[in-house]
Amino acid sequence: MRVTVVGAGVVGTMHAWQAVERGHEVVQIEREAEARGASLRNFGQIWVSGRAGGAELETALRARELWEEIGGRVPALGFRANGSLTPVRGAYELAVAEAAVARGAAAARG
Repeated sequence: MRVTVVGAGVVGTMHAWQAVERGHEVVQIEREAEARGASLRNFGQIWVSGRAGGAELETALRARELWEEIGGRVPALGFRANGSLTPVRGAYELAVAEAAVARGAAAARG
């Protein structure tokens, strides 16, 4: 099957990759000459810590696994699992951070 994917952000690229993995002929179209945009936001970050528990978290964790696999197979792309840093500036922000760490799926989120 021939597949055309419009957009080369994280969403379009994952769709194109999955189609290729399934044996389809893929043409991916991007309006920019080089990667500089974002499908949604986060500029290429695979962020699981802010996801809702349950199916949303499971989907985010699976997506992270897929991107890590792609990064391993495409050396120029790379994948760095280095976490994130969230500064806490006051009591309310500290309370939110403590609640996040206390959540049942905190370990799965890393």
